[in-house]
Amino acid sequence: MCASTRIVPHMTCISFEFLRPELRGRDFVNGDFTPSELKSVLWTAVDLRDRSTQKNENFSYMRGKSVTILQESGMPDTLSNVALVTAAHRLGGNVARMAFDSNKTDVSDLANCLSEVSSVIAVSCRHQAALQAAADGAAVPVVSLGSEQHDPLTALGELLAVLEHYSYLKRLTLAWVGPCCARLRSFLQLLPPLGIHLRYCCPQEEDLSPEELGDLVGRTVQHHTQFSRHESAAEATYRAHVLATTCHQYDQLQITEKHAAEADLDWTFVQDLPVSRSAVAAAVHGDRQRSLVAASAGCRHWLATALLTELCAEHERRTDRPDFEGERRGVGIGSG
Repeated sequence: MCASTRIVPHMTCISFEFLRPELRGRDFVNGDFTPSELKSVLWTAVDLRDRSTQKNENFSYMRGKSVTILQESGMPDTLSNVALVTAAHRLGGNVARMAFDSNKTDVSDLANCLSEVSSVIAVSCRHQAALQAAADGAAVPVVSLGSEQHDPLTALGELLAVLEHYSYLKRLTLAWVGPCCARLRSFLQLLPPLGIHLRYCCPQEEDLSPEELGDLVGRTVQHHTQFSRHESAAEATYRAHVLATTCHQYDQLQITEKHAAEADLDWTFVQDLPVSRSAVAAAVHGDRQRSLVAASAGCRHWLATALLTELCAEHERRTDRPDFEGERRGVGIGSG
């Protein structure tokens, strides 16, 4: 393919489309996609956004189709819920909602029944096992809106915002400072396939489990990335590109202005809501050029739009493939 690309440059996009992974009918439960699948979703998100906002193109891939949001009782509406609802409407689809009690409901049977009237089922629940049960029982794609164990839509939406900022992903370093939570577990799944290195600093009482650490080792070896655990926020964030955290009350793990000053010159910041001042200094979170918190919310909408498109339809992309590997920027092997 490399030789063909040099001889006939205009064939580059066609070559990538020919190798496009087939995602129709797949589930998006914990973000455990291959590198080519993740890049395909991100590329589609960029393509849909650019053509919708710059060329006023409309897409109706969900016309005559419906998305059912299956939400466990007591689970709050989140930005992911909003992103999926607006994505379904943007694509011409309908949205229905149903609450369930995990103690009284067989989620697998419920998802199987909902498959008769749904094109996609989106699930928000406390336990990942319930989400997996829905995926096992459903005859249509199941998309995660988050559980207490994984939050892939939020994490991948943040990585789309990171891609938009840097124009590449491979060999970037993300520094996580804070307790282990659903977003971090999703980052463990997503970062290695996209070529992103990880540094993390978690409190001992809320650290990665031995099983999670073992899985991370396997993924980094498989995808030739790096990870390291650090005892302080200063060590973890030093020269890192992306500073990441979540709401917590560990004052000693606050990402400060000093940490940002000693990170990469072009550092960025991501965090889910709500924001806690014990997690990050106001100047870091409020930096309009570096903070990607608001941009990530917008990217989550386009990511949800891309997921519904990839899982339910055929979409011909016309936007150039993003430079995930940084090849057009000349990112060297030692960069990051």
